[in-house]
Amino acid sequence: PEVLRGFYDRHYHSGNCSIFLSGKVTEDTIRRVTDTFGTPFGQYQQKAIKPEFSFNAVAEKRIFIEREDALQSAVKLGCTTITRQNPDFLKLFGGYFGSRLMSNIREEKGYTYGISAGIMFYPDSGLLGISTETDNEYVEPLIQEVYHEIDKLHQELVPMEELTMVRNYMLGEM
Repeated sequence: PEVLRGFYDRHYHSGNCSIFLSGKVTEDTIRRVTDTFGTPFGQYQQKAIKPEFSFNAVAEKRIFIEREDALQSAVKLGCTTITRQNPDFLKLFGGYFGSRLMSNIREEKGYTYGISAGIMFYPDSGLLGISTETDNEYVEPLIQEVYHEIDKLHQELVPMEELTMVRNYMLGEM
């Protein structure tokens, strides 16, 4: 209990708190929020240090963990990528790479039931991650197909039909 109390005291205080208002904010709204939350609370009044999320590449390009009697393998691929401050952030964030992987690796090749790709942005770094599960015999062909799709993105222009589909998908999400 003492450890929990110490954690609570260090992290749950007004110096480590932010309030964001959005929408139709009036002077009355600001006054009410200030009246309710404007009094300092908690023991520590200094702001907590925010952790840094930076990634370091490992020397091993592959890490393989053997699980006896496993019928499937989890495959995770990743690399560091741009940050939110990069001028190409919105272009990359709006990607549709997961759909290409699904079309090729799931629908055409039948290596997996599902595969996904996503970008996680952190304050000082970004991480592209690809994740799937597959039958053990398909691990290597699946990895080769992921690299094949990446190579295609480097070498070929994206067809207008695909760009239109991505645009419509993104507009639909909004």
